[in-house]
Amino acid sequence: SEYQIAAHAGLASAHAALGNWSQAASEAAQVPDDFVFNIFYDINDNANIVYDETHDRHEMSAFGTWAGAQDPQDPRALFTKCEEGGCPNAKGADGVTTMWRQEMVLDEGDEIRALSGEEARLIQAEAALRAGDLATFTTQINRVRAMNGLDPIAEPAAAGALEYPNAYDD
Repeated sequence: SEYQIAAHAGLASAHAALGNWSQAASEAAQVPDDFVFNIFYDINDNANIVYDETHDRHEMSAFGTWAGAQDPQDPRALFTKCEEGGCPNAKGADGVTTMWRQEMVLDEGDEIRALSGEEARLIQAEAALRAGDLATFTTQINRVRAMNGLDPIAEPAAAGALEYPNAYDD
């Protein structure tokens, strides 16, 4: 069932956070690529804090983050550079911080992805990398890249060779 798969995805994340990488990879392997488990919001019962803090209050910005440093933008972490227009304010709530507003949660009632097959593949990739299994690492990374319409990467010769120029150009 959906909840059993969500349990495997949640356990994979928990084991990864605890550094139990072989168990994390084992749990992640039980999550299909296309699995998504969302947190549903009913604007009559609760608020979507991600939307509120980025679209209404300008408390959180992608400026100065990993996502903000990607050029072109990572399709999994889209944002608007408010100083270029499209936002009510170019600065955050403090009046100083550059405001780059996230564009993944566009309405107060939008859902937020909590668990996914994509995350499970990344957990498997990290577990493989930590174990020195670069073939499995590359396979899992390329599965995620394919899910996002990106070209595959070649298997690195060593873990220290993971500075892919093509990854920065995606």
